[in-house]
Amino acid sequence: MSHLSIDQETWQLGIDLFKAKHEEEMSNLDKRERYFQNKVNSFNKHLKELVRMRADQELTKDEFLDQKQELLNDRKDAEEKLGDNQASIDSWLELCTKYLNTAFSARETMTEGEPEEKRNLILDVGQNLILKDGKLQFSFKEPYNVLLLPEYRSNVLPVLDSNQNKQLQRLLSYR
Repeated sequence: MSHLSIDQETWQLGIDLFKAKHEEEMSNLDKRERYFQNKVNSFNKHLKELVRMRADQELTKDEFLDQKQELLNDRKDAEEKLGDNQASIDSWLELCTKYLNTAFSARETMTEGEPEEKRNLILDVGQNLILKDGKLQFSFKEPYNVLLLPEYRSNVLPVLDSNQNKQLQRLLSYR
C-alpha cells in the first residue's frame, strides 16, 4: 500500500473541493430550513387569524373546525419536513466528520495500524476489491474517489469564489 499516495497539491485540491461541496450542501439545507420554518410561521399566523374570525363570529363553528383541522394538518406536515431537514443536517455533519477523520488518518493507519484497522479502512474507502498475484487492487468509493473524477472537479468550480476558482484552475492546469 505504500504506492498509494497523493502529493500536497492534490491533497489541498481535495480539501478545497470538500469545502466547496460542504458550503453548497449547507446552503441548500439552510434554504430548505428557512422555507419550512416560514411555512410553519405562516400556518401559525393563519390559525391565529382563524381564531379571531371565529371570535368575531365571521365563521360558523363547522367552518372554523374544518379550516382549523386543515391548517393543523398542513402545519404538522411542514414541521415534519423541518425535522427531516434537521436530520439531513445532522447526517451531513456525521458524513463530513467520518470523511475527514478517515482522510486525515488513512496514511497513519496504513503505515502503523494493526491488520484489522487496515482491513476496516480498505473496506470503508474501497470497492471492487480484487486480490491479484498477492496484491490487493480496488477502486475508491464515493466520496473518497473525488480526486479521480475530473467531471466532479469542473462541476464544483462554479460554487467557489473567484479567488478559490483561480487557485484550483491553476492546480488543475498542472494535471
